[in-house]
Amino acid sequence: MLIIYEYNFSVKGASEATAAAFLAVVIFELVRLLSIRSDYNTPLFSNKWLIIAVLTSLAAQIALVYIPFTASLFRLTTIDLLDWVFIAVGSFALWFSFKFARK
Repeated sequence: MLIIYEYNFSVKGASEATAAAFLAVVIFELVRLLSIRSDYNTPLFSNKWLIIAVLTSLAAQIALVYIPFTASLFRLTTIDLLDWVFIAVGSFALWFSFKFARK
């Protein structure tokens, strides 16, 4: 996550770096949550309320960054596709590191 922030801060500025880091933290925590559930061999869709909470959390985070009113309240700007790629790669790396660390 620090790499995402540092890249955006040096190339694009503080507000986009903050938005990318903010989204990365939230998504990494959701990945961690799902990873912990898989440690107990719990099926992914066994708890519908948890899935609803995860999807709602993702939607709220995306809305916070992409709706101009809420973005201006938190001094955030939209992030580009490269930032989403960094977050996705980081999420997969986090998932696999949790998997291999527990074996």
